[in-house]
Amino acid sequence: MLGPVAPSLDQSEFAALRSDLLRACPDGLPALELFARLGDPEPPKARAAFEAALHNADLAPDWREWLPRLLLSARPGFGAQCLESLAERYRQTRRSALPIAEMPALPCVLGSSDALARVLLRHPNWAEELLGDPPPAPPGEEVEPDWTSLRIAKYRGLLRIAGRDLLERPFEASLTELSALADRCLAAGLERAARDRDIDPPALLALGKQGGGELNFSSDIDALFLYQPRNDVFDPEYHRALAELIQSFKHHMEVPGEDGFGYRIDLDLRPQGRRGSLANTVEAALTYYASIGAEWERQALIRLRHVAGPPEAAEAFCRQIAPFVYRRSITPDAIRAVHEMKLRVESERRGAHRELEYDLKEGPGGIRDIEFLTQAIQLFCGGRDSALRTGNVLDALRRIEKASLLPEPVTESLRESYLWLRRAEHCVQMVEERQTQRFPSEPAAQLGLARRMGYLQLDAGAARDALLADWGRVRSEVRHHFEALVLEPKFEPHARSGRAPADLIAQEVRGTALFARLSTFAAPFLERSEDSDVDLLDGIGLRGIARVVTSSALAARYLSVRPVLQARMAEADAESLRRRALELAREPLPVGPEDLEEYLDCMRLIRRDEGLLAACVHLGGQVPFEEVSPFLSVLAEACVRWALEAIPSEERELSVLGMGKIAGREFTYHSDLDLIFLHPDGIQDPSRPARIAQRLIHYLTAQTKVGSAYAVDSRLRPSGRQGALVSTYSAFERYQLERAAPWEHFALMRARAIAGDLDAAQSLLERVRDRILSAGGSPWSRISEMRARVERERVSPKADVVDFKTGRGGLMEVDFLASGSLLECGASPAEMLMPSVAGMLRRAAPGEGVEKLLKAYLFLRRVEACTRWVADRGVEDLRLGSETAPLVSELVDPGASPEDLASELALARRSIRSAYDAVIAADSIQALG
Repeated sequence: MLGPVAPSLDQSEFAALRSDLLRACPDGLPALELFARLGDPEPPKARAAFEAALHNADLAPDWREWLPRLLLSARPGFGAQCLESLAERYRQTRRSALPIAEMPALPCVLGSSDALARVLLRHPNWAEELLGDPPPAPPGEEVEPDWTSLRIAKYRGLLRIAGRDLLERPFEASLTELSALADRCLAAGLERAARDRDIDPPALLALGKQGGGELNFSSDIDALFLYQPRNDVFDPEYHRALAELIQSFKHHMEVPGEDGFGYRIDLDLRPQGRRGSLANTVEAALTYYASIGAEWERQALIRLRHVAGPPEAAEAFCRQIAPFVYRRSITPDAIRAVHEMKLRVESERRGAHRELEYDLKEGPGGIRDIEFLTQAIQLFCGGRDSALRTGNVLDALRRIEKASLLPEPVTESLRESYLWLRRAEHCVQMVEERQTQRFPSEPAAQLGLARRMGYLQLDAGAARDALLADWGRVRSEVRHHFEALVLEPKFEPHARSGRAPADLIAQEVRGTALFARLSTFAAPFLERSEDSDVDLLDGIGLRGIARVVTSSALAARYLSVRPVLQARMAEADAESLRRRALELAREPLPVGPEDLEEYLDCMRLIRRDEGLLAACVHLGGQVPFEEVSPFLSVLAEACVRWALEAIPSEERELSVLGMGKIAGREFTYHSDLDLIFLHPDGIQDPSRPARIAQRLIHYLTAQTKVGSAYAVDSRLRPSGRQGALVSTYSAFERYQLERAAPWEHFALMRARAIAGDLDAAQSLLERVRDRILSAGGSPWSRISEMRARVERERVSPKADVVDFKTGRGGLMEVDFLASGSLLECGASPAEMLMPSVAGMLRRAAPGEGVEKLLKAYLFLRRVEACTRWVADRGVEDLRLGSETAPLVSELVDPGASPEDLASELALARRSIRSAYDAVIAADSIQALG
């Protein structure tokens, strides 16, 4: 059975009704019995109000035009009283008669909305907004960016919309016009707030009914503010300024003025709700949703729409958030999550003992049930069918029917029921412009709602009974469909697309060693992507995605459940990696540390997401590893900073030194964090810094449901494992100058402050290094001794094992040459801010010899990165006869065989060893020149 349609009279029906009323009032004044029949609660008072209006010289000539509509309004007596007052005030203002005959909507508005009646009495000339049958739609031009102009535009627009609505035009148009009017006012308000602050505004995106283009007569605006950092660099001052702009915007939109108020702005749907930042960068918002976004947030984002402010940020966010909202396959987990979300809402309703029987929105069979049902289908199927992606419920129902996901009788019933419920909501809010969804329980109020909705039977009891009968039928039908389709869903997935993701992935790796892993390593990813929209995989990152999921089972499993990350990888390139590195270096986490578990899980997810993104552009050949390595370093440094920021600021008396690869921004996959912890002298409780350092290490290393962030190695601290975990600045300085072994001085050449009090720690480093460097003396004999000991103790004698780190001609030899070059030549503080191997060597001995050495060094680093990636751990050697050697060969140099790789490795190691031997023999780094 189809849902009931909101009552509507055609012209002939209304003409007949009008004739009946005019016959009942031959002299224009209705009898008391007529007022009683129509349901006015105070017939004598209503009759007196009509009599006064009929005696008004400006109204009397046209009484046959306004009297029938006024009698059929919600409050005839109140409306007549307002009409008589308005006619007098209009004459005083305009010096002419109120053209009531040309305003058929005016008596309907006065008798239906107390709020709009007061507006008209305050601004009688605004009655001209209601000229026409029906009045014209609100003007579509932009609103002046002024708070008063904004409020005037809103109320003039509401007058027209209410008049058009009460004259029985299609209700769906009211929702569209209300939303368009709000769009223009919001844009004007945001522009004015930005002018007041003299800064560029963020993008304003609407959620909820405004986002769906279905605004109520009196709705909050659910708003989300996003921006792109200026020059791609996060600026805390600009961030704070935007928050102040948003607060000012919200205040001025909500504060009442002489002309009413603008709109109530609800910011609670932003990332982290009331705890979150008022403004978020696009990347921070994406990171939040990808990391800890809840199912209800997926549902809320269905209705996301850009309303005002710069479109670029909004477009970027809407494009990249789609995979989070619309999963590409219907999994049992997804269905279960939607069920549990709805059952929890139902349970909370009952537990709160709320009176839901008269709740148009939240009650059983109410608006929320239709929204939830529609959005559940969109969540289940929108990943495979992009046509279902719309925030408008009525439009979504049409698209669901077209996609044959629900039969036409069901969608038609839901559509008509939704219109009926929304019209009822609209009409209860129209009375006082108050945000309410309560269906009235008192008979008089129910009759008023019936009249506003168009139940125009002359007998009040019949109109009220018809309203209640339809109300009961609507709830019953909606609840029936809801329980059948949501609480026990029966949606079937679409047939698979002709181009399966497995085919696309296979095409990218066919003919390589990676192809053999397609059905095993890539299985988790392909199983979840089997029914996906393959357009997502057809981006510039397809080659990288293919290589990621076929070379690492760990990455394939992780990527299979991260749809937002898949979208980012499909579009990733060198520029996006550079931009993200700048953001990571400055931005805080997108969630606050109030909920520590949530905060740290967000950090761990970002670490894994961004690491996979880097691997995608590296393994796909878009960015060489020597450019990816700094990104991985910035990511690691950000995680250390975020972990430290999880500790209360008053306990954060800690500086963190990064050593080795993190210091020179030469990180690779599965690198440990080599850290030294320092604290200022004079702390009253000297045990507290150690507890803080232990807590920091735990935050970084703890294994949770989302994995861990990094392994931490603190053995480079003074006295190694036997020494205190945290040293004071003065103790660290004394140790380095009086007791440190030569290898510790070499290690200190590659150190940098990365978290905590950066200025104090870096100043300490520079002071200690200056003293060490000023001591002079050749470092090469000491380096030779250390190198020989490492070869004896750590290098494998097996011929087929390439120890690319500690073996002959390995990375360690280049590290020693770089550190030794500083000890030989000295360095300025500025040159030590980023102590990279390449930077140190080029500074010490620029020339062809260094460039040849660095070419071999960078080749070994690529081999190290690819070997670690394939192994899913921090290995330091490659077995040329192993089953992984062909995979590493392919990733290092597409098309290369293990034999080719062995030849290149041998050449690179000979080049490095030759350079190392030359420097040791000559006792000077200048031998490289």
